[in-house]
Amino acid sequence: MLKDGQSTDQQIVNILINLIVAGGETPALVCCKTMAAMIANPKVMERAVQELDDVIGEGDLQDSHLNDLKYLDCCIQEGLRRYAPATVVGRSTKNDVELCGITVPKGTSLHVNIHAVQMDPKIWPNPT
Repeated sequence: MLKDGQSTDQQIVNILINLIVAGGETPALVCCKTMAAMIANPKVMERAVQELDDVIGEGDLQDSHLNDLKYLDCCIQEGLRRYAPATVVGRSTKNDVELCGITVPKGTSLHVNIHAVQMDPKIWPNPT
C-alpha cells in the first residue's frame, strides 16, 4: 500500500487500527461468551474447575499442563463452535465445480454462514 502510492497515510493507519482491534476483540468476545455459557451451566463450570484443581493444584498454569486439560479443551472447542469468531467465510471458485448436484461456474463467489452450519440441528443433535 505504501509502495503503490494509492493510499493515504490516514487510510493505512485506519486499516491497521481495524486489523488490531478486530484481531483482539473477536477472540475476546468468543472467550466472554464461552465463559458466560459455562457459568450459566453450574455442572459444566464445576467440572472445569475440578479439572483445573486436579491438574494444576495450588500452583500456576504452565504450558506442560495444557495436554492434561481435556475437559477445558472441549469447552473451548464448543465455545468456538457456538460463537465462531468468523461468522461468514467467502471463497471464489477457480474452476467449474459441482456441489450437491449443482454446477457452480468458475469465478462464482460462495459464502458460507459458519454460525448457521454450526448451529444446524440436522448436523448437530443438540446445537445449543
